[in-house]
Amino acid sequence: MSNERFRDLKIGDKIFVYCHNEYTKIVEGMITSIEGRLEYPNLTNREISIEGISVEFILPNYKTQSDEKKSFYIEFSEEKSRRGVNYTGFLTIEDALEFSNELKVDKIKELEEKIKKEEKRHNELLTKFQK
Repeated sequence: MSNERFRDLKIGDKIFVYCHNEYTKIVEGMITSIEGRLEYPNLTNREISIEGISVEFILPNYKTQSDEKKSFYIEFSEEKSRRGVNYTGFLTIEDALEFSNELKVDKIKELEEKIKKEEKRHNELLTKFQK
């Protein structure tokens, strides 16, 4: 999904947020603030372009323990740059579920590599002490 669609966000819009601190948690949020970062490629012609935006949101149907700032940053030059410290934002639930699946696949690969390393280490120990 292209980040260009995020250019149309408005305060009060609904978004879907993947919470990284709580696995398998996708919640609905509402935008409370949007701040842009501008670039001035041609000051002579007073041209400006928006490089990215910072999106702050609340989770109206979800109680959190902390008062942390809930936000993520979108870099328009990067296709999938919608990441914050604890949250990643999406415009549709389908995009959020796709992201969750990508994280799952990555975690499975990581765990499979750990299993292979442990099996190799164990086999080396067996070989060493069977001599």
